[in-house]
Amino acid sequence: MKEYMVRYTEVLARTEKIEADSDEDAYNIARIRYNDEKVVLNADDLTGREIKVLKSGAGGSL
Repeated sequence: MKEYMVRYTEVLARTEKIEADSDEDAYNIARIRYNDEKVVLNADDLTGREIKVLKSGAGGSL
């Protein structure tokens, strides 16, 4: 039996309204909220997933 390398990828995303004076200010507010863990994405924010076989090993080993 062969062994395979498989990659699991999940995409989490959430859209929130932020009041700010400019795009740059909105970005900085969002970054600070995220870094301070005031915004924490979870399974409810799942927007996509992928399972991909990367390669197989010769003779059953990688």
